[in-house]
Amino acid sequence: MKNLTPLLLIFILTSCGNIKHEENGLCVDTLFINKTSVCLNSISKDYFDSTKSHLLTQSDKIPIDTTVIKITSSEILIKTKGDPIRFKNDTTDCETSAKYQYQTTYTFPKYIHIKGIFWEWTMDFLVNFTSGEIDTLWGSPLFSPHKDLIIAYSADESGEMPNGIECLRIENNSAKVIFEKKISSWRPSEIKWESDSTILIKRTKIDNNDQQNVDYLRMKIK
Repeated sequence: MKNLTPLLLIFILTSCGNIKHEENGLCVDTLFINKTSVCLNSISKDYFDSTKSHLLTQSDKIPIDTTVIKITSSEILIKTKGDPIRFKNDTTDCETSAKYQYQTTYTFPKYIHIKGIFWEWTMDFLVNFTSGEIDTLWGSPLFSPHKDLIIAYSADESGEMPNGIECLRIENNSAKVIFEKKISSWRPSEIKWESDSTILIKRTKIDNNDQQNVDYLRMKIK
């Protein structure tokens, strides 16, 4: 082993210490999910900001197939291998109003993503092209790096939508819910996948003076 100068040795020890602290922050809160207490570890804002979101590539999506998806002013019609599915718009200016927007078509498996915008809330839909099954999500799907897990979240103040986090697993060409966790004491303002087993959360809390307090957390998914 080569001899290290004292200055270099101090730098290495300091750097390792910072990495360890970032990897093993304090457990500052917990969520009770599927009869298990899941620890939420503290991380720094710098680490959260420097972690890139795992975005899908062009090969993960395909252009809209107008022989399968028909978009008109009144509805979106999807011709799945099962029964056709219709998302009908309601343009009345009242609580029944509904506007559906095509988002994209994924390839793993072939899911068609539709966003619904309603009177005071939104909902996302994943239509399985093979089976015709529809999965509803609390927000836009965030796929894990290996694309076998989906995280969706909603930071709701009105009470019209769930406030919390949900996770689904893609198995056998179908999405299965792993958990849906509603949260009452804080809002998930932003979530990123850190790896296939962990997510990073920007958490917002409102204090008694209606002031927002933000911190950053790591949560293990599996």
